[in-house]
Amino acid sequence: MRPFNKILKSFCLLFSFYTFNAQNFKSVKINSVTQSRNNININYQLNTKWFIKNNVKLYTSKLDENNWQGPLEAISGNYGDRVKKGENTIVWNVMNEREEFKGMWRFGIENSITIKKNIKNLKLTFGLLSLASLGISSYFFNQSENYYNQYQTATTNAAKMRENSQEMMQLGIYSVAAFSLFFSQRTIFAKKIKKIKKHL
Repeated sequence: MRPFNKILKSFCLLFSFYTFNAQNFKSVKINSVTQSRNNININYQLNTKWFIKNNVKLYTSKLDENNWQGPLEAISGNYGDRVKKGENTIVWNVMNEREEFKGMWRFGIENSITIKKNIKNLKLTFGLLSLASLGISSYFFNQSENYYNQYQTATTNAAKMRENSQEMMQLGIYSVAAFSLFFSQRTIFAKKIKKIKKHL
């Protein structure tokens, strides 16, 4: 196979097509394309979040053609879900996939995203914990009121009743704080999931 003459680093058309509705969740920018013998190295920048699962694919197209070929299969490096936030590299072994590759070509990257399953589980978990905390706080406040009423009418062990009432009140306050924490976390994850779904 004769080496191709030139690789044209022209990606605006592909990026405009693939990331038009993605905003910052699956933004991809190719930094450089270089040739090393039979391999083509595509260095790119990926802007992603820890709660997003990425699926990166590589495509190629001749400069004078509108059809993109791919996804390419004879690749290694950072593709599929084996990617990270920041700089990544995909290596395409041309000879393993093409008998001939010459002329002026361009490359593009598609990144489809989904929400990680554990994030959805966290949303549900925080929702259940917030409800549990609310129920527990109600129990402690009721117990505190019961002990206080007993303290008001007690002829013996009045000090113990008052102490129990104060303890139940304190536990109730802690439970309310836990409810606030869990509910806020649940709300945060719900907003993140909703925001991402708009761009899927």
